[in-house]
Order: sequence, then C-alpha cells, then structure tokens
Amino acid sequence: MRKNEYSYVENLVKTFFEGDEYVKDEALSEIIECFKPLIVKLMFRYFSVYDEDIMQSAIVELIERTVSYDYLHYNRFAGYIKRFMELYFKRMYFNNINSCEIICDDMYMSEMSCNDVYSVEVDSMMSMLSDSQRYIIKNNVLENKKLQEVAIDMNISYVYAKKIKKSALNVMRKNI
Repeated sequence: MRKNEYSYVENLVKTFFEGDEYVKDEALSEIIECFKPLIVKLMFRYFSVYDEDIMQSAIVELIERTVSYDYLHYNRFAGYIKRFMELYFKRMYFNNINSCEIICDDMYMSEMSCNDVYSVEVDSMMSMLSDSQRYIIKNNVLENKKLQEVAIDMNISYVYAKKIKKSALNVMRKNI
C-alpha cells in the first residue's frame, strides 16, 4: 500500500483514534509526513517562499485538525484536511497582507531554495511513474519539448505518447 493513498491515510486516522499511545504517535507522525507536500504546495501558492515558521504553524494546525476530526461520522479525512489547510493558508495570507510579518529567513533560504523544494516534490511524484511515463513527463512537461518530438525519440506513435502522458498525469493527480 502506498503512503499517499486515501485508504492508507484513513487507516492511519483509525489507528490514531483507536490505538495505544505509542501507535498513536507513530500514526500522527505518518499523517504529518503524508500531508507535508500539501503544506509546501500551499505555502508556495500563498507566500511564494519556503519558510520553516510557516511549516511549523501549518503542522500545528494539521495536528489540531486531526485531533478534532470525528472519524466515526466522516470518511474522507484527506478531503477534510485539504479543505481546512486551504482555509488556514488563506486566513494566514489575508492576515499578513497588511502586517508583512512573513519574512524569508536568509540563512534557511541559502540551504534550500524554492527550486529545491519543488524538485523534491516533483521527484517524489515521478517515482510513482513507469519509465516511459517518466520520460514523457520529464521531456514534454518539465522541459517543454513537443510531444511529437518525444514520441519520435521513444520510437512510438504520437497517439500512443499522448495516451501514456494522460495516464501519467492521472497517476500524479491521484497521488497529490
């Protein structure tokens, strides 16, 4: 079972609420790891920067939302978290527009740039693809090479390349 599948996350939530203290800690750690890419994505969408303080406050919000989740009455934890994290970042963004409190930490940015965070996220998504899917996404989407040229490089038809690209994008969408 893959880490980012809905059923995996739902089982973690069930374990979190029904397990003993040690198992709860492990489940919560796994839940946080599953949603870190979402937090990074929202951070870049709203603030265009990776900031450790924002990351920590978003993780605290994730933990609070996890603890307050009523898993017996709802069955889509991932959707619940995605919705509330989106609202949390919107609230943070609008609260900080006037005060400009979010300042990029120069020392931290020198260690990890925005491109590094994006590449980590892209690499994790690309690892779920087959070799042909990865090649097409890398060349067509990331390097802006025409799909026809990629198909010629791979010795396949344009239509087949288009089909492979579509299936790759579906795999990536499922695992966001």
